[in-house]
Amino acid sequence: MKLQLTSLAIGLFALLLVACNKDDGKKNEPASTGDVLICTSIVNPDGSTGSCYLQLIDGIDEASYSNANAYPFSFSVMPQVYNNWAFEASLMGEKQTLERYDRVEGQGLIKGPALQMTDGACACQMAFASETKAYVSIWNKGKIYIINPTSMTKTGEIEEPYLHLALGDVLPEGATFDFVPVGLWRATIDSTAMLPFDVGIFICDHGKRWGVKKWRNPDWKVQELENPLDYWYDPEKKRVLVRYDRNPGSAFSSIELAFTKHIIEQSGRHDVVYDGLWVRYGAAHGFGGGSTRNITIRNCDISWIGGGLQFWRYDEKTGKISYPVRFGN
Repeated sequence: MKLQLTSLAIGLFALLLVACNKDDGKKNEPASTGDVLICTSIVNPDGSTGSCYLQLIDGIDEASYSNANAYPFSFSVMPQVYNNWAFEASLMGEKQTLERYDRVEGQGLIKGPALQMTDGACACQMAFASETKAYVSIWNKGKIYIINPTSMTKTGEIEEPYLHLALGDVLPEGATFDFVPVGLWRATIDSTAMLPFDVGIFICDHGKRWGVKKWRNPDWKVQELENPLDYWYDPEKKRVLVRYDRNPGSAFSSIELAFTKHIIEQSGRHDVVYDGLWVRYGAAHGFGGGSTRNITIRNCDISWIGGGLQFWRYDEKTGKISYPVRFGN
């Protein structure tokens, strides 16, 4: 059974945050076996400090557990859960280690290996790629550590990029903006990689020039590439063929291909406001998806959109393809 970060799930390894003003607790035995991971915060009168405890329990009935057998945990820090592990990454530098707690069948929650941080490095958010690879943001060093979560060893590091957010007058007076990164992905350049979606727009040098899409249908009828930057998408080999008098890669400083997929997929969403976004380079819809309600889009710049294939129109008499129906642009 893997641990899951949910608000409440009896029968699963869930994470429940509880604040209370009693039961100071102390560490005796490993936390009991159970299906719910609970992190209990005990707030001091000043409202900004306190104690925190981590343990497994059998249920969420408050009378059924105490902190007597819980592990002391960093106050105001949320456990980061992956599979059957819970990680303690301090946000304020109190600890110089990255702790791991393991859910072991029949034994409950036990303390696993820890990664010793050096040079005052303080671990913050974590993003997991697999059981042997994770990224740890080091908030006070401007770096990201690459670690092996299984052995709890550091395998490398990269410079942390800086993200600047311009909010303008979006927030009312007295409001707080919270930003929580949900993951980290590494982009690689591979000239042999296939293009999994139809390409609706071929953009050169950020729009200074662009290609004209030609069509190749399932009956293997292909429109001629007559003029410079005429192109078509090959659905069999998942590639783009373009006509140009030399290698476009050397002729332009950038080439961007707009895939036929929605840039923002909002199917089933409701009560959402999009404000101040620049949405571009998508060959379907900028904001796409059905079964929505109470969606507001304002002050958004939507450009370089559409051109991708929706479906092929067939002739009712002959049953053969007559022309493509594309996303409008």
